[in-house]
Amino acid sequence: MADERGQAPLRALTVAELLRELERERASVTGPAMLACDCDGTLWRGDVGEAQLERLLAVDGVREAARDALLAEGRAAHLALDAADSPTALAAGLYAGYRSGRYRDADAFAMMAWVFAGYDAGELEAFADRTLDAFGLATALRQPLRAVLAWAEANDTEVWLVSASPLAIVARAALRMGIPVERVIAVTPRVGGGVVEPGLAAPLSYGHGKIERLRAVRPAHELIAAFGDSAYDLELLAAARVPVAVAPGPALRARAAELPRMVELVEI
Repeated sequence: MADERGQAPLRALTVAELLRELERERASVTGPAMLACDCDGTLWRGDVGEAQLERLLAVDGVREAARDALLAEGRAAHLALDAADSPTALAAGLYAGYRSGRYRDADAFAMMAWVFAGYDAGELEAFADRTLDAFGLATALRQPLRAVLAWAEANDTEVWLVSASPLAIVARAALRMGIPVERVIAVTPRVGGGVVEPGLAAPLSYGHGKIERLRAVRPAHELIAAFGDSAYDLELLAAARVPVAVAPGPALRARAAELPRMVELVEI
């Protein structure tokens, strides 16, 4: 039965029902297996990448090393940035363009990682930790997914976090959850001489890039399930035996017919 917008509803599963499906799928796999989970809006409520950038802007923390790249981004996006402004003001202008839809999501997600140009690893980790403290990660985590991650650990199934937020903050969040940072795929800035540079060191983990980067590091693992909340997660979800929508946004719901196997985790 379709809803009032003509969309077929997703099959809803409680966490207990989902775990039974995962158990059946895991039992049929004799080799290595994994789960993949988007982070912002899926594993936790809110967006840590945006939270980190907003905090950076609030403390006037963008450094001169980012200036030229920020101006180049503004020109490419046809945004009216003033070259005489501070690096923080330039980054704020790009962020405003992203929020208004004038600066492409993919470009904005890359910028949110390399905008820390001039920071070394220790500074970046400390900044990420302070952001997570203010964000309230522990209370933002979705409880049903805690049960899913515990199931994976107990059933010889690797958990991978695959995010379009910056690597530093997703990695620090993973550590707080007991997930090895080696199993985090996120937007990775280029580093030279021990400090962040204005550019990326790996393909953007966004849209199809999510499954591409996951397959690059785990080509032989069976993807038992994938979890996401947006249309940008669709390719990742489609690669899984059990594609799971978590608090799905309107764009993902609108494209649900493209993936009839997709289920929705309820009790969020």
